Amino acid sequence: WGLINFTFIALEKISNFDKGTRFNPLRHLYAMFIVVIGWVIFRSPDLLQAGNYLGNMFGLYGNGFWSDTTWMFLKEYALFFILGILFCMPIATRMNKLMVDGARFSKPLELVYPITIIVLFLVCVSYLVKGTYNPFIYFNF
Repeated sequence: WGLINFTFIALEKISNFDKGTRFNPLRHLYAMFIVVIGWVIFRSPDLLQAGNYLGNMFGLYGNGFWSDTTWMFLKEYALFFILGILFCMPIATRMNKLMVDGARFSKPLELVYPITIIVLFLVCVSYLVKGTYNPFIYFNF
């Protein structure tokens, strides 16, 4: 795992890929792509199984992008996918700058920001609790 990360970090330093500001979205996508590939290689017992897993992930052995499971997860978590995409952008930095610089927006944001964080925390906890509740767990024994 460390060797894979070292290799790509060294290649970025040699090619000055990490210095450019024009390709920020490309750099984020590239980094996530490498991390996911690394996780698959790291968790697989051998390279053949890693290759099969990656082939399934990218649709080489059938329709890897769309299935009934994909549709179920999209219906269940669509709002959270959209919020995750929005909040992975530099929204926190901009909100902090707006709270510090914008005098007329600072008071409402000082109230809304912590409430939003608390609501998101409660939603996360409720999904964790919902996922662990199984009334028939004792029938398995």
